[in-house]
Amino acid sequence: MSQLLAIRDAIHNFIHYNRKITYPILRFLLYGVMLWGYMAAFGYRESRMGWALPLLFLILSALLFHESFFYFFVFGLTSVELYAASPELGIVFGLAAVVVYLLYLRYNARLCLIVLAVPAAFLIHVPCLVPLAVGMLYGCTGIVPVTFGVAVWYFAQYYGDYKTVLSSGTLGQASNGVTYVLKFMNQDMNMWLTIAVFALVVILVNYIYHMTWNHAWGMAILAGAVANVLLFLLGDFLFGLDSNVIQIILTTAVSALVTAVAQLYLTAVDFSRVERVEFSDDEYYYYVKAVPKVKVGFRNVSTKKISGSIEEEKKGN
Repeated sequence: MSQLLAIRDAIHNFIHYNRKITYPILRFLLYGVMLWGYMAAFGYRESRMGWALPLLFLILSALLFHESFFYFFVFGLTSVELYAASPELGIVFGLAAVVVYLLYLRYNARLCLIVLAVPAAFLIHVPCLVPLAVGMLYGCTGIVPVTFGVAVWYFAQYYGDYKTVLSSGTLGQASNGVTYVLKFMNQDMNMWLTIAVFALVVILVNYIYHMTWNHAWGMAILAGAVANVLLFLLGDFLFGLDSNVIQIILTTAVSALVTAVAQLYLTAVDFSRVERVEFSDDEYYYYVKAVPKVKVGFRNVSTKKISGSIEEEKKGN
């Protein structure tokens, strides 16, 4: 364990002391995964979009601009793709992104990253990673962007179905893209169940995470993972859904493991040396619990070579 903590501190120190280089690189990688999630979910046509323009704006976003700029870049690019297949779909999608930003996301630009991360989490089969991480890092303020991100994911799925219907030539009542997509989204109990479960997991993780118990952070991750599995199973039973139970358990376990590793990187403490202090003033009693952080550095061992010439001179005398 001490060796893992030493590696963690070494990585953290390297990233911090070289932050002018490492921070833009990490943002570029993070933004790249998010952009890939939207491009894969919505099936960008390479003949029209290509990779030159997205890559250019990706680099500029990572180096120069705010999170909100990247949010509008991704949604603008996606709206253009949707507009090519159905103008009304592109307009509605773009307006929804603007409305959600103006009503909620603009108060904390980092919440935009939650919306952008959801499709990538679904694509790599770790969707539970989103509510676990959001519950720890953002708390209940992250419920709205998580909900919007899940809605975007299911929007992408039905948009793909709509494109298939268009290409088959059997339009029927599907000529209106907005009506087609929103109708099936409204009837999809999987989407509503996912939104409800993720919201409850965020609330549960955030509540336990901020408790004063020892190891509350680990308990929060474990409780969130167990709640995610049980709530999905309960939803399947109540609504008659046919979900893959083994897949839910495995993806939740992987999500919990990744979240635990991230938590170890963010904060590692020694609960064996907890100190409690109580004091008061004229108006309040104060109860303070101090938990020391664990910092383990690599041993810097230096070897000094002592020449034997002095001893030889003494023997000669």
